[in-house]
Amino acid sequence: MHKLSAVLFADIAGYTAMMQEDEKTALQLINKFKKDIEKQTEKFNGRIVQYYGDGCLLTFESSTDAVDCAISMQYVFSESPVIPVRIGIHMGEIMFRNNGAFGNGVNIASRIESMGIPGSILVSKTIRDQIINKSSFLLASLGTFHFKNVKEPMEVFALANEGFVIPDKSELEGKFKLPSKSKIPKWLTFGIPALLLAAIAIVWFLNLKKNATTLSDEQREQPVAVMAFENLTKDKNMGDLGLMIKDWISYGLLESEKAPVIILDEEKNANTKDEKEKLANIPTGVGLVVKGRFFDQSEEQIAAIAEILDVKTNKILFTLKPVVAKKDSLTVMLDQLKIQVIEYWGEDNHQSSKRPPLFAAYAKYLDGLKYQKTDYLKAQLFYQEAMKEDSTFVAPLFALATSSIDNLQPALRDSIMATLQLMENSFTSFEKKNWENLKTRLAVDSSEK
Repeated sequence: MHKLSAVLFADIAGYTAMMQEDEKTALQLINKFKKDIEKQTEKFNGRIVQYYGDGCLLTFESSTDAVDCAISMQYVFSESPVIPVRIGIHMGEIMFRNNGAFGNGVNIASRIESMGIPGSILVSKTIRDQIINKSSFLLASLGTFHFKNVKEPMEVFALANEGFVIPDKSELEGKFKLPSKSKIPKWLTFGIPALLLAAIAIVWFLNLKKNATTLSDEQREQPVAVMAFENLTKDKNMGDLGLMIKDWISYGLLESEKAPVIILDEEKNANTKDEKEKLANIPTGVGLVVKGRFFDQSEEQIAAIAEILDVKTNKILFTLKPVVAKKDSLTVMLDQLKIQVIEYWGEDNHQSSKRPPLFAAYAKYLDGLKYQKTDYLKAQLFYQEAMKEDSTFVAPLFALATSSIDNLQPALRDSIMATLQLMENSFTSFEKKNWENLKTRLAVDSSEK
């Protein structure tokens, strides 16, 4: 009988070595492995097709059930005594016969599983495409690979939810081959005309590809808001990075003049972690929302994933490729995320050469914003500390200038306005508007005295 199913392969990594070192403990682990598998498979409406020594093959009616089951299993396997399990999932047509399952779907799931490391869950692009609108699943692309008896290379993703291990791309092992580099066709040696034709074809293809991943004209005209990215790292102090990403993408969209941007007031969401509640606070009229998450890719790296959501249908239109950066080079991540998002509104012809602020400076700036209504002197100290951390970061200067005007501090006001005047030529178009508004307000206040 042929059937389209989600196929899950799981095995215990290093089981043979365990048997050689401590047979009794290894047998205890395999027994626990099977009991846990049976319990979790039944819980998520799956079917145990076959055990393979230290591994097993399961099938599910839906991709969501398969991934949910894999997540639940890895949580159970992480409890003492820990069982080091790798899991791979693929959706494909399989044939059931003599209490076994056969077919390419089974083979691909097995090969994907072989790429994993203990604690990881890897899935094929087919599975990823079916669960892309499920906000509870975070996925990071590992790249494209060739599998035996599969004609086309296949992209593989790792579950990137909190607590799950993402294999390092450079250390991947298993039953796969990296796509081979294309050999230069013989016709390219015939001269420059052929090279020019090839170049034109490549440019055309890239433009075609880009157009296929942009929003429709109707979608681009809708007001867009950017939410603070969710912090899924182990470091709670990294929460400010989510606000920093939000601001940098928002200002990038404003600078590009590609979309009507609504700047969200994050105070409404300060005390909630529920995404549905946060989305409910989105102002009426906003059609699209850019949101996302960032998480530990390794001890030294952070990865971030952005999504574009249709507010009306509550469906994810696009999940962008993960952006990975070293923890001491977060400005690179900010710029890449901004460029990624803006490209969905079309090519950005107003790209700013200004780099993002340093994270330490932005954190001080946020501290100032928290106190600007309740303790303006404390807020001003934080703004000044932010300026010391990064002298090119103008947001705290604007905030300090506004605060000095509000609180009738002419000496401080004149000093900050003079500093801003010297920096005027380096302002982005958005900063120029803020600068003009600030000068207009100062002129109005002076005329009323």
